[in-house]
Amino acid sequence: MLPGSTENWTLGHSPTPTICEAIKDLYARNVEEFLLLPDGNEIRLDQLVSVGGKLLKTYC
Repeated sequence: MLPGSTENWTLGHSPTPTICEAIKDLYARNVEEFLLLPDGNEIRLDQLVSVGGKLLKTYC
């Protein structure tokens, strides 16, 4: 995904929220990787469960 594109995100929390938002930036801080949304919210990439309906556990 390129910055500015829109995708569905599922986070590893209970209950699991679904976010459909553009990506403003991807970056690392210390040893953690983050995705920045246009509204300023950050999502830790290791908390993602699925992207675009595809489970990420099959990719790691």
